Amino acid sequence: REIEYEDTGAIILCFALDDPQTLINIEKMWIPDVKKSFPHKMPPLLLVGNNKELRDSIPIIEDLDFSYNDFLKSVKEERKRKNRGKEFVSREQAEAVANRVGAIGYMQVDPMSKENCNNVFDRITLACIPK
Repeated sequence: REIEYEDTGAIILCFALDDPQTLINIEKMWIPDVKKSFPHKMPPLLLVGNNKELRDSIPIIEDLDFSYNDFLKSVKEERKRKNRGKEFVSREQAEAVANRVGAIGYMQVDPMSKENCNNVFDRITLACIPK
């Protein structure tokens, strides 16, 4: 997989806020894999918690379009099927991992509502600009 990191200027590692195992995988699997490709100096790394809306358990509002309701319902069913959602990753847990892996920071996003998505790219881009 080393070729995947060729000419990499920044790394964004994402995990699911509704699945603590994905955060564990960041430290146990992804960071060692990335470090193998950058033995001298790793590019800026940003840790991103995904599925913020699911973790925050925002209630479904009645006037949302039908397809969105169906989507949220299917997500809830999938979480039950996979036994996910019983535990959620806290901000403190994610920030601790970000510190341990040498990330430039930690952010939470919700791709469905696009909350904070642009800010992730702004933050990682600014970290790549030479000072």
